[in-house]
Amino acid sequence: MSRENRVLDLVVELEERRAAGRTAVPEDLCRHCPELLDEVKANLQALARMDAALDVEAGHPDKSVDRTCIQAHVPLTAGAAGRDTWPIVPGYEILKELGRGGMGVVLQARQIALGRVVAIKSILAYGPVREDQRRRFLREAKNMAALQHPNIVQIHEVSQQGEHPCLVMEYVEGQSLSACLGGKPLAPPKAAELVAVLAHAVHAAHEHGVIHRDLKPSNILLTEDGTPKICDFGLARRYVDTADQTQTGLVAGTPSYMAPEQVLSKSEDQGPAVDIYALGGLLYETLTGRPAFLADNPLDTMQLVVQQQPVPPRILQPKTPRDLETICLKCLAKEPHRRYASAREVAEDLERYLAGEPIRARPVGLLERSWRWCRTHPSRAAILLVTSLATVVVLAVVLAYNRRLSRELARTEAAHHEVLAAQENLHRTLTREVAGRVDADLRELATVPLTLAATLENRRDWDEAQLEQVLRNTLHRSPLIFGLCVALEPFAWRAERQDFALYVYRRREGLAVKQLVPPSYESLYREWEWYVAGKEDSQGRWTEPYVDEQADHTPMVTFSAPFYRDGRFVGVVTADLAIDYFRDLRSSMDRLDLGGKGSCLVVTSGQRILAHEVDRYEFPSPDADLTKIPLDISFRELIAQWTDATEGMARAIDFATGRPVTFLFRRIPSSGWTLVTVVN
Repeated sequence: MSRENRVLDLVVELEERRAAGRTAVPEDLCRHCPELLDEVKANLQALARMDAALDVEAGHPDKSVDRTCIQAHVPLTAGAAGRDTWPIVPGYEILKELGRGGMGVVLQARQIALGRVVAIKSILAYGPVREDQRRRFLREAKNMAALQHPNIVQIHEVSQQGEHPCLVMEYVEGQSLSACLGGKPLAPPKAAELVAVLAHAVHAAHEHGVIHRDLKPSNILLTEDGTPKICDFGLARRYVDTADQTQTGLVAGTPSYMAPEQVLSKSEDQGPAVDIYALGGLLYETLTGRPAFLADNPLDTMQLVVQQQPVPPRILQPKTPRDLETICLKCLAKEPHRRYASAREVAEDLERYLAGEPIRARPVGLLERSWRWCRTHPSRAAILLVTSLATVVVLAVVLAYNRRLSRELARTEAAHHEVLAAQENLHRTLTREVAGRVDADLRELATVPLTLAATLENRRDWDEAQLEQVLRNTLHRSPLIFGLCVALEPFAWRAERQDFALYVYRRREGLAVKQLVPPSYESLYREWEWYVAGKEDSQGRWTEPYVDEQADHTPMVTFSAPFYRDGRFVGVVTADLAIDYFRDLRSSMDRLDLGGKGSCLVVTSGQRILAHEVDRYEFPSPDADLTKIPLDISFRELIAQWTDATEGMARAIDFATGRPVTFLFRRIPSSGWTLVTVVN
C-alpha cells in the first residue's frame, strides 16, 4: 500500500472513532508506523479547522450526492459559478474545469512536481461543508484507494483546500461509454469483451470489500485505445462493514441500472449482487442500444425494475447470440440468488462465449417460468393447485383399476403417436412452405435479369446513360436485389470500346454506379464466375456465394442471364442478392414453432451454408463450407440423401452441436439449393 493510502486509512479510522464517541489520539494509531505521525497530525488539523466552520444538523441525509465523474470530453453541466469556486490545491496548477454536479466540481490539473496531468474532485466552495458530506467524501477516497486495478480510475492522494477536501485522481483522456454508444448497440463480440473486462474489475473491487452501486455507461470511461475504466465511487460502500451501510429508506443509484433490492432500499441485501445486476444492465445496453428499463420518470422506471421482466435482447436485436442473451438475463434476475455468484463468473462465462465454448448459464426453463407466473398471479395459481390436487386424487383412484389403466395407457400411447405424426406433418409442411417461399422469391428475382436480357437482344440504340437509368429504375422496383450489371463481349457495346460492364448497386447513401473494367479492376470481368455461368448456361443460373470486394465487401449470390443477337452470344445481365435475405429468412424460421429448439439452414449445390443460427457456420465464414469442416458419417449420409432426392427426413449428428437431431430437407427447384430444418 502506498504512503498516501496508509495516511488516508489512519485519518479515516480516527474520524470513525470520533463519530462513534470513542477517544483516540494520533500517537496511539501510529505506534506501529511513527514515520506517518506528522502527516496524520497535519490532516487532522485541517479536519479540525473544517469542523469549526460547520453547522451540522444531526441525522440530516445528504440529498445532493455529488455525481461528477473524471472525463475529458463530456462535462456534466456548464460551470455556472466559474473560477471563483475552483479550489487552490498546493502543488497543482489548475488547467480547466471538466464538469460539475450539484455539490462537486472536477478539474483538470497538472502536478507541478511530476509534470503529470490529473483530475481533482472537490466539494463546491459555496459555504461550509456539512459533516455527512465530508465523511462521504473521505469514504469515497478510502474505497478508491483500496482498489489498484488497471480498469478502475486510480486515486493519487487526498488534499485539503481550506475547509474543502479534494481528491487527486488519475486523468482519463477519452469519452464515456454512454457517449460512445450514443443509443446504438455494439457488435455482440465487442460488447461481450467490454463487459468481461469490467466484470474482472468489479470482482477485484468486491475482493476488497467494495460495492460500487452505481455502475452505468456514464460511469465507464474509455481511454483513447478503448480500454474501459470504472469511475465515480460516490455511492460505493464496503459490504463487510455494517457502519458503512446507506441509511435505511434512502434510495441510492440510477433507476435504470438499480437492482430491485436497491429500489426497495433493502440495505441488508445490497451485496455484490447489485453490481452483478448492473453488469447485466451494461451488457443489455451494449447489445440493444437502450437500457433494460426506462420510463417517463424515475418512479415509473423503479416500478418497472421491481415488477417487470426485461424484454429479451433478441426481440430488440434478433442477431444477438442466444448465449449472450442468457448471460444478460441471468445477471438481471430479480432475486439476487438467481444471478451469478460473483462478477468473476460473469467474466468467465463471457470469455467462454468469446472462445466459442459452452457457457455455464442456462436459459430460464419451464419450471422457473411457471414459478414466476405463480408469484405474479397467486389467485390463479391457487385455483390451478386445487385443480391439480383434484386431478391427482382422481388418478389415484383410477390407478386402482389395473385393467382400465392398461387400456388408458394404450390409448395414450396411440394419441402420442398421433401427435408425433401430426408434428412430423407440420414440420414437413413448414419446410415445404418455406422452401416454396424461397423458390418463389428466387424465380421472381431471376425474372428481372431475364427480362432485361430479352429486352437488350432487341434494343441496340440505348446509350450508356439510358441503360444506367433503366437499371436504376429496375432497382427501385425490386427492393430485394442488391445490384444489377450488364456485361458484354469484346466490342459488343461499341466498335471503338472493347470492354463494357455497367454495374448499378445499393449503398447506404443511395444507388451507385461504376464500370467493372480495367484499370479499376485488375482481373477481367469475363473471367469471373458470374459471367462464365451466364455464358455456359443459356437458361441462366445462380452462382455460388462470394464476397464482392468492390461493393462494401458485401456477401452475395448472383443470377446470370445471357442474351444473344443474331444467334451469337453477346453478354450477360446479372442480379445480385445479398446474403442478408437468407439471414432474415433464418430469423423468421427461428420464430416458428418447430417443437422444441429448432432452426433452419440453406445450403447451395456446392455445399456452402447461406443461413445458419450460429454465425460461425454462416457464409462468408470459412466454416460455412461443408466440404471443409469435420462431419459425422451420419451427416455425410444426409448430404448424399438431399443431393439425390428432392425431399426427405433423417436423424444425424448435428455438426454445430455434436448432438443427434432430426433433419428435414426440401430442394429449391429454381436454384438447386436445399432448405434444411433442424428439430431437436
